[in-house]
Amino acid sequence: MFQWDRITFTPRIMAGQACTGEMRIPVSLVVNLVAHGKPTTEILAEYPDLEPEDIEQALKYVAWLAREQVYPIQETEKDLFHAEAQRHREERFLNFLL
Repeated sequence: MFQWDRITFTPRIMAGQACTGEMRIPVSLVVNLVAHGKPTTEILAEYPDLEPEDIEQALKYVAWLAREQVYPIQETEKDLFHAEAQRHREERFLNFLL
């Protein structure tokens, strides 16, 4: 897991949503501005409390949240039993049709 030294979650600030530092600038706002093509220089001009590292870490945080993870599912004996029973029903049905 990453160390988010520029991302905070404080219940009394912006209802606990991810913000940059102790500022009331939500990560979602920063990422939304970047996603809509606003240059970093303009974002920094509009929000002088932000630093380039805040924007970078906000993007990395959102990328980390959106990562895709695949977890293998282990079949249990019950699953195998049901699969075998389904195959058996299908087999009987096909034999009935013939």
